[in-house]
Amino acid sequence: MVFTAGEAARQRALAAAHREEARRAEALARRHAAGDDGETVVRGLLAPLEGQGWRVLHRRRWPGTRRADIDHLVVGPGGVFVLDSKNWRGDIRLSGGRLWQGDDDVSDRLQGLTDQLTAVEGALVDHGLAPLEIVGALVFVGQPIPVTSAGRGHVLGDRHLLAWLRARGHRLQPAAVQELAEALEVVVPPLDPADAPVVPIARPRPRARHNDDEQQELFAVQELDLTELERASKQTLEDWMVYLHPSQLSVVRRRYEGPSRVRGPAGCGKTVVALHRAAYLATQEPGDLLFLTFVRTLPGVLANLFARLAPQAASRVRFTGVHRLARDVLREAGVRDRLNAEAAETCFSRAWVRCGREHLERPGLPLDYWREEVSKVIKGRGISDFEEYRSLPRTGRRTPLTGEQRRRVWDLYVEYETLLSERGVHDFEDVVAAALDVAVRGAAKTYRFVLVDEAQDLDLLSVRLTQALVSDPKDGLTLVGDGQQAIYAGGYTLKEAGIGVTGRSTVLETNYRNTRQVLDSARSVVSADSFDDLEDVDESGDREIKAVRDGVPVRSVTAPDALSLDVALMQALRDGRPFADAAVLTRTNRDAERFMALLARNDVATIDLLDYDGTPVDAVKVGTVKRAKGLEFARVFIPRVDAYLVADGAAEPERVQRERRELFVGMTRARDELWLGRIVSSLDG
Repeated sequence: MVFTAGEAARQRALAAAHREEARRAEALARRHAAGDDGETVVRGLLAPLEGQGWRVLHRRRWPGTRRADIDHLVVGPGGVFVLDSKNWRGDIRLSGGRLWQGDDDVSDRLQGLTDQLTAVEGALVDHGLAPLEIVGALVFVGQPIPVTSAGRGHVLGDRHLLAWLRARGHRLQPAAVQELAEALEVVVPPLDPADAPVVPIARPRPRARHNDDEQQELFAVQELDLTELERASKQTLEDWMVYLHPSQLSVVRRRYEGPSRVRGPAGCGKTVVALHRAAYLATQEPGDLLFLTFVRTLPGVLANLFARLAPQAASRVRFTGVHRLARDVLREAGVRDRLNAEAAETCFSRAWVRCGREHLERPGLPLDYWREEVSKVIKGRGISDFEEYRSLPRTGRRTPLTGEQRRRVWDLYVEYETLLSERGVHDFEDVVAAALDVAVRGAAKTYRFVLVDEAQDLDLLSVRLTQALVSDPKDGLTLVGDGQQAIYAGGYTLKEAGIGVTGRSTVLETNYRNTRQVLDSARSVVSADSFDDLEDVDESGDREIKAVRDGVPVRSVTAPDALSLDVALMQALRDGRPFADAAVLTRTNRDAERFMALLARNDVATIDLLDYDGTPVDAVKVGTVKRAKGLEFARVFIPRVDAYLVADGAAEPERVQRERRELFVGMTRARDELWLGRIVSSLDG
């Protein structure tokens, strides 16, 4: 057959197209074969885990799809792992946050892994598993790639796979591993029938239909809550302190267009939410994260708890107290502070003698009250003009001052500042103010995310410092706290700080920590006291708090003297249960030292809360309520409740209310049991 020139060209083009199509089909077949080979290699690597407390599922159907698959699901002590095996050739590398195969940007595979993780999270949302216990990785067969974090997932060579899985530690008990594996068998079924389990899955027996569907549904939810909570409470104290209730997952993962806030009453899991949110944000985006708290002993505990959640991100998250942060900001900027708390105390005492005592001393208002007025109300807000102080609302202060008293306070402040200058020393407020100045000038290290726990205990300048350290105001700042647990002088409002959280504030309402008995006892202490929660409007101290756990009655012991109370305390502590979950909390450091000595004399192992870092230890924790803030224990013993000014009409109302709040904080550290001791002599009767 003879073709015209045009027809010949058309035939040649068709032949070339057929050859190209054949080449593509062959390449696709090779890729599928390579992929299958990669899955086979990874399947072989995972085989030894079976029978060692792990469950391994292969070739599962991606939840919500008909044909898309997940190569491997692994459930073990370290959590749930989603593995995507890759048998790629060429140079595989991570650079600039992107995944490259030679010169090709293949970062879409990372997004695919993220989508798989999200799907598995959704499938397990009712099983009380925190999102960061579900981890994913692209596993490259034959590639010498070290374990590298890449957004929500990881990239690693197959030689590192088993070591990486085991390095996640023990987060899940064997029963939880079994439960989660059985759940995944159902919600992520096998893509290939050959991969179906040989042993059928045990399913719950059907229940009789209830007449009231709405009540039956409510009962089921409550039953689930209690089951999850009781299971979590059987783990170590440190495991409990990172337990996140499934209903709080959305708070952890929510993203905002500005500053956000999480608040709610004691026991609702605010600190746990903050920890999980920090871990979630740190694994979502590059950059450093700052987790700030007021109590200086808490950062070490939180850092160790965080490492249990997201070890791969621990190096990028800084846990610190506000005063340590301020000093570090100055040091890093090359500014030398002259902090000398003891010398500053001397300066204030002299200023009081010179111009304060004669005009301000009055019954019920001790020297500490006026020291706090200067340090927290004036210096803590950065006030340098008397006219501003004269009209200041004094948020957080319950004792009103006359115009004359304010003038005398200002004179005391001026004299104090003069003495500080003469001595060449700084107090803590000076250090924070100097650090804020450095940050505002752009000379301080900034952070992609800043989370502030116990935000109600900071002063205004400290809050402004945290704002200034956020590199991106979009979703960069999260404030967590509860005004009813404010135990330090001073106060501020979000309006004063210039922080707007309208539409970005979450209120946690359910107490998952305390039993009803513990919570009711603690609430009775503060129910009559209103409080401000960083707003201009006071809230009722008798606010509604939902509790879901039931327990034993609170034990209240009255003794005629200290020796009798000591005997009663030792009897209560020595009840055969482990010391690791118990704490003795006191009002003062002196009392803490005395009770540590008492326990030591009776051969009871103790650890000072100043030394406790969140690592499991078989010892009774002993320290002040202030040191225990942000922590929790299965059993709490407060042996000197009578040391608090619970109802002392002779003292100023603010001090009495603050001490009641402090006692409330101590009581709500107890998860299961609370023991209260009092000394009441015959003369008191």
